[in-house]
Amino acid sequence: MDGALGALFRFIPWDFNDSWGQDWRMSPTAPTQDQAWTIRRNRVFAALQQDSAGAERLWQRFAGLRADGGPLQPAWLHAKIDEYRGILADGIERDWNKWSAQVSRRFFRGSVRNEREPASEIPYVHTWIDSRDEFWQRSLPPVPDAPPLVCDESRWPDVTQVCGECRVLISGASDRYGGQCVGFCAAVGMRCVGAWEEHADSCEVSRGVGCGLSLGDTDDAICRCGER
Repeated sequence: MDGALGALFRFIPWDFNDSWGQDWRMSPTAPTQDQAWTIRRNRVFAALQQDSAGAERLWQRFAGLRADGGPLQPAWLHAKIDEYRGILADGIERDWNKWSAQVSRRFFRGSVRNEREPASEIPYVHTWIDSRDEFWQRSLPPVPDAPPLVCDESRWPDVTQVCGECRVLISGASDRYGGQCVGFCAAVGMRCVGAWEEHADSCEVSRGVGCGLSLGDTDDAICRCGER
């Protein structure tokens, strides 16, 4: 690969094996695969675990993404999958009608074939996500307690409502902060640890978008900031 895509891949390696409950052969993978199993199969993840500071930051980030409204929270994932299913429904049907026979012949392990069809794939992924979340709830490595943040939201610009500790509803997201909570938190000398689209100009969350993603043209957003 070359150009922007090549640069992106070099800095953000990604392995599509074992994603969302199946490997590259479309064989099911267990939702209870532990950290040691991941380390054996993913050298980038293994390298991060060898550095204590890197491992701590990784797990803190992971825990943050799994918090309420975050993009690794089951409710967010379920909603996103259903949204994509609605958008892609016609294409999925056409694709399966054309390629299902070839898929069934090609992808198998030994004599066991994966015969899941689109109609059963969505429930499978939903169930897998819930099982995986239960597994992480039981086995997530403990993250050291951080000192409590001290946020004076009354001094922050463009705040229309305080939604919790260091979490605020802001206006002017697209005009003044580039459509990202990253820009707002930087303006108050902090870093973004959560970003959401609001519902009805309130602290009610419509959907989580993650700190690095654009909120689009919306004027209002819910941002949570943390220490740099």
